[in-house]
Amino acid sequence: MSKRALTAVLLGFFCAFASLGLHVKAAVFDLGELRACKRVFALGNTAAYFYGFSGSTLISARISGDCLTSRVSVGGAIYSVTHSGRFTYALFSVSNTSRGVIRLNADSGDYSVFDIHSDVEIDPQSIAANDNEIFVLTLGGIYRGVTGFDMNGRKIHSYSLPRGCERLFSNGSDAYALAGNGEIYRLGGSNAVFCAETTYDADISDAGEGYIYSNGSLISLVNGSSVYCGTRLAAMCSGGARTSDSGLLMTSADGMVYLLNGDYTCTVGDIPQDSAQHEHVVSLDGSEVYLSAGTTVEQLKAMYPEIKTVYNKNGNPVSGRNLCTGYSTDLMSVVILGDVDGSGTVSSRDIRILMRCLIGDGELSGVFSKAADLNRDGQIDNRDIVLMAKQ
Repeated sequence: MSKRALTAVLLGFFCAFASLGLHVKAAVFDLGELRACKRVFALGNTAAYFYGFSGSTLISARISGDCLTSRVSVGGAIYSVTHSGRFTYALFSVSNTSRGVIRLNADSGDYSVFDIHSDVEIDPQSIAANDNEIFVLTLGGIYRGVTGFDMNGRKIHSYSLPRGCERLFSNGSDAYALAGNGEIYRLGGSNAVFCAETTYDADISDAGEGYIYSNGSLISLVNGSSVYCGTRLAAMCSGGARTSDSGLLMTSADGMVYLLNGDYTCTVGDIPQDSAQHEHVVSLDGSEVYLSAGTTVEQLKAMYPEIKTVYNKNGNPVSGRNLCTGYSTDLMSVVILGDVDGSGTVSSRDIRILMRCLIGDGELSGVFSKAADLNRDGQIDNRDIVLMAKQ
């Protein structure tokens, strides 16, 4: 496709840093160009990217110390967008039966445009990408499949998922598919690798590299674990989860939180250095608190100031050490996900215990049974063993 049908306007601007408090530095950037978008999306990796489209125009903003906003217009209507690595992608209409892709380098404003050469009908409502491949939904059977194309628009792979594919999305520099049974798969090189689970109709937003936010829970795309937050927005950072009930979008990049506010300003804040370094994000479920291995007594108290004392399994007060499954407070019992032997760590011993339980040669009860359900789906099965082995 000729670039004569395209226009590109690059807008670069710098915004001064402003302090938001004694411990957290912040910068505020104006992303007013995104107001025109039908919907805005976010993705965080080494930088934060906010992007969307309006009619036939793709708009993408990159924030990393400064802010660069780029626009590319084409001759046909844009259907869907995604971002992966440094690039923002848009799937658009070339004609009634053919589709094209915009590949915009959001760090520089350079772009390319190419046609998709597909021998099957494309459902243009979803697109994803990794460094080497672009993925679109394709029709042709009871369920929608996924087809991968190279950066010249040539078909290179086909993917089949359980009950088809509901939608595609990108995270970090990888591409993912949400299957019709709620399972999430990472795509690439003709392989579809199971990563995590949500529901088939879930609304998924980026929550930093390796994490998504879906149905009120932060979900790891690395080990499949999930943590319930219950807020409108959430993102995972080196110091744990950051949540907000205000704003339009939130993601994290390079150790900082990026919050897109309702007035289309983006607030960027550093992660406090004295925050916990473990992914101890908490899911408080009734009388139990679910934590990751390595969370300390002091970190739990910091998360819940109303907790004055933590007790070990013998009922003795403890401090200055890691928490274990079976510990308790006056308010709740402690569950360390994967710690089924109560040692406070996740090791081969925990895997052996869980395997024996699955073959009927043992039994877990109480908080230890809950610690074995790593993906929090209400069942203890082989998937929990897989997640345990990855820790």
